Amino acid sequence: MYVSITTLGLEQSRVSEFVAFYQRLLPFLRDVKGWQDLYLLVDHEAGEGRVLAMWETEADAYAFESSGQFRAVISQLQNVAGGPADRQVYDVVFRARPMDAGNVNA
Repeated sequence: MYVSITTLGLEQSRVSEFVAFYQRLLPFLRDVKGWQDLYLLVDHEAGEGRVLAMWETEADAYAFESSGQFRAVISQLQNVAGGPADRQVYDVVFRARPMDAGNVNA
């Protein structure tokens, strides 16, 4: 499992628009190969938003960017969020949930 973390500028007054944008995007994301989950995070004091997307494989995470899909999403999001978007991909080496013993594949 892999996670991509995208960081972008986000004004406090635009948080609800940020959430609404991703709610509208869900039907598209459900059809993206390897996409598994999404979390939206906001640092209200710093004026930043983060999008954590979970991916089945590293190839899926990078394919979303190399296919142009990521840029298309970010260009639409620029109406809500400001500044350049920085995206990084990470390998999930450990995950713990209440219902399992921390198996990354659970």
